[in-house]
Amino acid sequence: ISIKSMKIKICVGKNSKTYPLPNLTWAIALCFCFSMVPFLLHGQEIDILLKGGQVVDAKNNINGKMDVAISNGKIFRIARDIPVTNAKKVLDVTGLYVSPGLIDIHTHVFVGPNPGFANGSSSVKPDDFTFRAGITTVVDAGTSGWRNFPLFKEQVIDRVKTRVLAFINVFGPGMVGSPADQDTTDMDLLKASETISKYPDLIVGVKIGHYSGKDWAPFIKTSELAQRNKRPLLVECHLTEFSLEDQLNKMKPGDIITHAFENVSERMPVIDEKGVLRPFVLNAHKRGVLFDVGHGGEDVGEGQRAVGEARQDQHQAAVQHRNGGPAEDLAEPHRGPRQG
Repeated sequence: ISIKSMKIKICVGKNSKTYPLPNLTWAIALCFCFSMVPFLLHGQEIDILLKGGQVVDAKNNINGKMDVAISNGKIFRIARDIPVTNAKKVLDVTGLYVSPGLIDIHTHVFVGPNPGFANGSSSVKPDDFTFRAGITTVVDAGTSGWRNFPLFKEQVIDRVKTRVLAFINVFGPGMVGSPADQDTTDMDLLKASETISKYPDLIVGVKIGHYSGKDWAPFIKTSELAQRNKRPLLVECHLTEFSLEDQLNKMKPGDIITHAFENVSERMPVIDEKGVLRPFVLNAHKRGVLFDVGHGGEDVGEGQRAVGEARQDQHQAAVQHRNGGPAEDLAEPHRGPRQG
């Protein structure tokens, strides 16, 4: 509804009609406009109406059985028992969850012709796994570094329908394997920082992992790089010479430790032999360190239950895809130990 030059224009969808207002004052016209709003909302044509689903929307504090009306590609109403009168298509989603698109914070999606993850065949094509699992945004877990992030952007990010964000690897070439991921001379923090500044809407954090040296300098410098750019640090596995306790003690609130619940020889599990959460792990959790599931290690279930809250992700899909096995969906509940 709009009022201009003493005329009232009423629009419903793509249809509109203008009426002259020769005998109405502005006040009366405005009162009329406001009185029409509920009628127009009720009468707006619905393209798709989702009926009877369990709507979960954490941002808006919604968790209940409701209907969702979609018009012109946008959600315009969420309420209980929306009439089907004006709906072009009605879907009964009783017994299903309806939520905003899920965000998978740990993936490897820098697909390419090479072996391995960076620009490689071990990464996963985002659109092959995302939408069918309710995922609309993925975050690549440091597969690329400053040297090849532009290629990652051109080759994957700009071409897929899934929204792709990324942690940038502190090592220049990213996840290309040894000896590159042990070469501290290729930790160019200035270049990495410049890359973050050039792509601030795509690069959401900094990652270190797969480093077997005993010197803490790379870890500390990576943490400083993250802080300087006001982004979280992602600590992945295979930091073989650093204890879990020492890693957590050097992490800041908002930093993320991934593969957090794995049970492997190279890193102490988050729970002890009795299945009890270790005190220093609980302290880190209370300080604001985040624990990401990062499927790919075995026996993640007990550690995850001990902490009581964790994020599922699609990392297992990359592991299983690489090994020729089935891939797991983010929307599927975790049902037990995983290998990878």
